[in-house]
Amino acid sequence: MGQFWRAPKNYTEGSLSTAKSLVQSARSLLAGKGEDFIASYVNVIYACISMSAHSADAGVVSEAIDVLLGAHAFFAAHKHSAYQARAANELALAYLRQAKNTPALAGPLLQDAEKYAREVDAFGADPAQARWRCNAAVVLSRIARAQGFWPEAERTARTALDLSLSKHIRFCEIDARIALGEALLGQAANPAALKGAVDVFEEALAKSRGENSKVQSLLHLHLARCNLRMRRLGLAVWHFERAKDAGKENENAFVRDLESEVSRELSGARADFLVTFDLRR
Repeated sequence: MGQFWRAPKNYTEGSLSTAKSLVQSARSLLAGKGEDFIASYVNVIYACISMSAHSADAGVVSEAIDVLLGAHAFFAAHKHSAYQARAANELALAYLRQAKNTPALAGPLLQDAEKYAREVDAFGADPAQARWRCNAAVVLSRIARAQGFWPEAERTARTALDLSLSKHIRFCEIDARIALGEALLGQAANPAALKGAVDVFEEALAKSRGENSKVQSLLHLHLARCNLRMRRLGLAVWHFERAKDAGKENENAFVRDLESEVSRELSGARADFLVTFDLRR
């Protein structure tokens, strides 16, 4: 089990194969041992890794939701409030993912996502647990984005950012800046919102430099998209190349898919910049 405790760090950094191997070993060691608390926590990490590697696979996400529901029920029954909040936060993210995977069911899935995010927010009302209120606000911002409520997404992300700054919770600050930048990028028809997105993404990039290559890659990709919308092709290409460099070892499906999407957008933009002429004239 000693090696297992490295798995959450591997997961957050996008080293999913390593994290999965550690978690599978832990699950095998715990099978039939009666260590239900540790097993439930291991199951939460297992579900997170599965969704991170296959976030667009509705079957994988559905299985992860079942695992998380079981862990959440165990923690609630045994009054493990902090671990219950962790499971609730992951459930909110899982239902949010599934809403994207199955648009026909998005309404009730987003309601489930909000229910669990509100549970996390309530736990975070304790000043000693402020980071969970930040986490909840970030998820609620993303739920609002999924519903097309862009001003609400921006407002909630700013709430998360203000709280993270007042409590000096650095990683929550980076996450909140990403959520705020995404909410502003969704309003890119407004030049001020687009400029605001660039500012918050750049600040998050500076705050995260040298720490988490997955986050660095994500931020460079968002900045590439912003610069494409601002018709700054050179800067967009620069950020895209930095994203590829930072994400060489990354196995997070969302970031990989975003890289492919930005690559297609860049190809289209490069084609727009080509000037054709006939040498025979």
